[in-house]
Amino acid sequence: MSEDMGLSLTFGGVFLWVIYSAVIIIGGLGWNYLWAWMDDSKPSTKNPFIKTIMSWMGYEDGGSNYSFNGYRKKGGGQEVSGDAAFFKPLIILLPLPWIIYAILSSFLVPIVIGIVVGVLFTARLARRQSKLFKNHAEDKNAHK
Repeated sequence: MSEDMGLSLTFGGVFLWVIYSAVIIIGGLGWNYLWAWMDDSKPSTKNPFIKTIMSWMGYEDGGSNYSFNGYRKKGGGQEVSGDAAFFKPLIILLPLPWIIYAILSSFLVPIVIGIVVGVLFTARLARRQSKLFKNHAEDKNAHK
């Protein structure tokens, strides 16, 4: 693997994280304003995407009016900010292009292709055998 390839895979992970963060921030604002417009109400100050991600990570809303403040572990605990909604997925998104590259360039691809071809040939054989047995069951003179 060339140095350029490694650099592009690393920047790919950073790019995924930047896109993820932009979607969370801009999408959350858009979601708030869209629902406020539909309900003829005032938009909330909490970003619904950050709130959802924090609830997936085991946090609940602590009652603060700001997007990044006021989350605490379910069942009580220390209050934390919503920054974890951005930085914990970074652990997954940064190595993701490397993982995809490793899977596609490894021995797994030929093994999967071989398994698929084997299943296809087995299905074809089973279909041909079922036709043959069906003909023999219908024709009484086929066994003589």
